[in-house]
Amino acid sequence: MYLHYAKPYLLLATIITLISWVIVYNKGSAATGRMLYLKLITLVIGLVLLRRRHRSDIFFYQNIGYGERQLLTVIGTADLSVWLVGIIVLINTLPDGDPARQCFFDLWL
Repeated sequence: MYLHYAKPYLLLATIITLISWVIVYNKGSAATGRMLYLKLITLVIGLVLLRRRHRSDIFFYQNIGYGERQLLTVIGTADLSVWLVGIIVLINTLPDGDPARQCFFDLWL
């Protein structure tokens, strides 16, 4: 049911995720912070637009037991989780000589 609700948002989320992965791959892990801000801003804008789009049919989802907050939270969490896993995989594939790679992992440990 979450996929049905999020279908209009998936195109925007996929495009922004792929763009940020390409930038991090090309620029190194130093670009991760800026891409996080880009992802969070587009996530909020996308969820606001998704909420406006489904304003008339939210009662359908509420009748089957899904609240609007629950739908938006699950969609946002799934989107950020996919982005974060991709960023971690990309950073692990960067060459060992990348000084920004070490700084990134120092922040997380």
